[in-house]
Amino acid sequence: DATSAQQAHERQKPFIEAQMKYYVEAAETVAQIPRTSDVAQRDKLIKRFWELYWGPLAVVEDRGVSQAMVEYGNQINADPKADGKLQNLAIKVAHACRDSLKQLWVQQLGDVTAIRPPAK
Repeated sequence: DATSAQQAHERQKPFIEAQMKYYVEAAETVAQIPRTSDVAQRDKLIKRFWELYWGPLAVVEDRGVSQAMVEYGNQINADPKADGKLQNLAIKVAHACRDSLKQLWVQQLGDVTAIRPPAK
């Protein structure tokens, strides 16, 4: 019934908000690392990456985001100055976050294409 669905949504809201917050922060952080030439700023961003990796992001991420973050972390450990590789992996992290959120919204809202036929 609609009331129980609304109650379930309200119970999930804090998790969803935290997930959105940390996904956006992770995507911003990994995107900035390879584009920052200032050594102190880059070190600060890498530190924040590891804080997200081991902390709050690990609480809310799904398997796809986790895998993308592991790949990014492996690259930082292997060669933190390989900017081209880090940029490619940053896109993977951002897309994994997007896909995770998209799945969440499909679960919450249902498959919109089932309600409205695709445009011709």
